[in-house]
Amino acid sequence: MVAALSMLAMSCHAEADCEFPEDMCAAQVALELADAQMAETLGAVQTKIENNGFDDFMVEPGDIAESLELGQSAWANYRDEHCAAVFRLMSGGTSRHVDELDCMTELTKSRTVQLRELYDVAP
Repeated sequence: MVAALSMLAMSCHAEADCEFPEDMCAAQVALELADAQMAETLGAVQTKIENNGFDDFMVEPGDIAESLELGQSAWANYRDEHCAAVFRLMSGGTSRHVDELDCMTELTKSRTVQLRELYDVAP
């Protein structure tokens, strides 16, 4: 999936009839790639939970899954609201959409690293 999104990024730049400016198209593809990597990481965490990969911990798998879901929901809300604030702050500029997408991409990449480290799953 990650490879497919990378190919999409290259084709996005190659297409002359992209509906958006090239920098916005590239920023959107970067966000989609970051989202795919996060989804892959979350899938690895879910698999680890289902396979009792946390049996050394004193927490039930259901509690781990619930806390992951709640934490991820809170994080997604933070990301969306924070990056919307970036968009509003840059509302006088022509790059505000790219700035918002870049914000979302960077926070998503950072969260993915946090999840990998916290739940000890490989990229």
